[in-house]
Amino acid sequence: MTNAGVAPITPVRICVSAINFLVGFLFLTRSPLTRKGTTSSIIFSLPSFLVAGLTFKLSPPTDMWPVYAEILFILGTLFTITSFIYLGHNFAVLPGVRGIVTHEPYHLIRHPAYVGELFLVTSCFIANPTLVSVWPFLAALPCIMMRIKAEEKLLKTEKTYRDYADKTVYRLLPGIW
Repeated sequence: MTNAGVAPITPVRICVSAINFLVGFLFLTRSPLTRKGTTSSIIFSLPSFLVAGLTFKLSPPTDMWPVYAEILFILGTLFTITSFIYLGHNFAVLPGVRGIVTHEPYHLIRHPAYVGELFLVTSCFIANPTLVSVWPFLAALPCIMMRIKAEEKLLKTEKTYRDYADKTVYRLLPGIW
């Protein structure tokens, strides 16, 4: 039984809460910046925030999601949280250098947290596949790619990252990009 005006607890809401809790914790425990992002790197990062948020906003209430969309959202959450945990003290939302992480999921691809984000965005879209929700969904990958390029321009000022990028060739999709 739910109270009027109180959203029910759903797997998607639990996942969103878990990501938000972890992001808050990482903000409080992260290392200081060693190099700030440029204004242009920040500007090129913003569209990916907007399309991800818009895709979630256009999804139906979480208690109306089909099970397959919930499962994909859970998988995306697990991928994202795992990536964030490995980033640890180097976590950032906006481009900046706090340190370079090269182990576990970052050993396979350079930006595994964005793979998780793509799972999340895709699940939001498939929970509500309409002509309106298709546009932010289709914009998500190019916006994330633009964000990655902006971040890497800054990260490649560090020799450690250049060496890492030489060894870990793929940014997002193994065998493709």
